[in-house]
Amino acid sequence: MVSCLLFLDLKKAFDSVNHSILLKKLSYYGIRGTALNLLASYLSNRYQTTCVDGFSSILNLITWGVPQGSVLGPLLFLVFINDLPNVSNLLSTWLFADDSAFCHAANSMTILETEMNCEIAKVQNWLLANRLSVHYIKKSQFMLIDWKSTHSEINSIDDFTLEMGGHPLPLTKTTSYKYLGIYIDNKLSWDIHINNIIKKLSQVAGVIFKNRECLSKKSLMLVYNSLVNSRLRYGLCTWGTASKGQLKGLNQIHDKIIRFMTFSKPCANCQPLYKSLEILPLESLLQLEQAKFMFKSYQKSLPVVFSTYVSKPNHNYSTSYARSSNFSMVHSGSSTKVQKSIRYLCPKIWASTPFETKQSTSVKMFSVTLKKDLVENMFPD
Repeated sequence: MVSCLLFLDLKKAFDSVNHSILLKKLSYYGIRGTALNLLASYLSNRYQTTCVDGFSSILNLITWGVPQGSVLGPLLFLVFINDLPNVSNLLSTWLFADDSAFCHAANSMTILETEMNCEIAKVQNWLLANRLSVHYIKKSQFMLIDWKSTHSEINSIDDFTLEMGGHPLPLTKTTSYKYLGIYIDNKLSWDIHINNIIKKLSQVAGVIFKNRECLSKKSLMLVYNSLVNSRLRYGLCTWGTASKGQLKGLNQIHDKIIRFMTFSKPCANCQPLYKSLEILPLESLLQLEQAKFMFKSYQKSLPVVFSTYVSKPNHNYSTSYARSSNFSMVHSGSSTKVQKSIRYLCPKIWASTPFETKQSTSVKMFSVTLKKDLVENMFPD
């Protein structure tokens, strides 16, 4: 089985929305009468001008696009592209603003290439019908995910091509792609993403080392939360399950930053330093993020795409397991990849979360309570 991921980046997406098509789609979705007229008025009779050094251009009427920097602008754009996944019954589609991703799997390279080119033609027809275009060069690329390729299949991988809209050049093939801030590689190993975080945190470590003498503990914590913690937490549930060998370099640079913040020696034991700053090491931070994922699932505040990941036990009788807000493991298996997945690990973490913590009324309260518990119990003797 081999999979193909296609990443499309829409060109000037928010500025390319056709008002007439948008209003027709709004009407189709049930927004009619006064509400539709109000939105039509919101989009019409808008003008723009450019000012440079006190000189202004003439006013030009805006006949395309949705207002950026507004609340309605992004929402109207999402409505505009909402029917894109309907163009293909084969492709799995992910939409996030103007970044689109399509995925399909087949038993052979030949079948995959044929089916992908056929489905891409449908996507291209949709783009033409909606008067949108993509950044064809560099930003729109495809990637083959096949970590079990045999030697005989290598030539097929090299010859694999995707074309779009009769463009003279095929789409660019890549072995890694940055999608929504996370680097995905064709082996799903997370090496590139982890190395990228290490590179960024190394720069932050230098900044902290040079400026720590003139910063208070509060200021250092502000720098840490802004430049270190935020990068570690982003997408951690996904890439944080990499092997210990892959995460070794990241743990080392994290330890170095903690030593810099506490003015400790390079060889100092980091365990008491983490506790003194009330900062979680990467392993505990992963547990916190996994538990937050489950809490959001319990509160039904996750996106719909995660609705089938976990579920509560469906018993006709009361059990202590069900009463304790636990979830059954929907996805089971013995392979390493399965046991490192969100569906497998998050319910296990949730089962070990204290019952009182699960009764929190908000994500913030849950996070604060669980973090306090993790800080108190990390590095047990």
